[in-house]
Amino acid sequence: MRVPVWGRHSSEHRRLHRLARTCRNRVRELDIIPGDDLECVRAKISDRFGRQIALVPFPLSDSAIHGILISTDTVDYVVYEQHTTALHQNHIILHEFSHIMFGHYQNAQPAPTEALVSLAPGGEWGSATVLGRQAYDDPQELEAELTATILGECVSSGTEFPVPNLHDADERISRVLRTFSLEP
Repeated sequence: MRVPVWGRHSSEHRRLHRLARTCRNRVRELDIIPGDDLECVRAKISDRFGRQIALVPFPLSDSAIHGILISTDTVDYVVYEQHTTALHQNHIILHEFSHIMFGHYQNAQPAPTEALVSLAPGGEWGSATVLGRQAYDDPQELEAELTATILGECVSSGTEFPVPNLHDADERISRVLRTFSLEP
């Protein structure tokens, strides 16, 4: 069995480096800049691709899927897990935005109409496709995940993500922090 080489000069490293450059360039093409909020990013993507983008919070927690992109002839519905943290929701949304930015919806599976009606009753579905994968070994998923991470570095969510003060809650954590001189 051959073990993959992950060194700086390996072919896998070079492939991921090229992919990261492609993703950064796509973000630059849309003129997304540090400080843009999620709504600004949504508007820039919508304007660039001439498609309305609707955000749909939905309880997806019974499945391993946290986000789904449903694309109709004119509207992209970004369905995201409503029962998770704001930070996770933003990443899910940015991941689905990334699929739109790369046109991944064009190769998606046809969506069952009855499932769509439960997400957005009265929606104009026409011909709809759905992207909702559970594995990241797919090249499009890797592209979307990497782009979402890059977008996340630029985007200001407008939401402060509180970090719990755990050392007050557990003396063991406090001892570890003191050991490394990290306790305030």
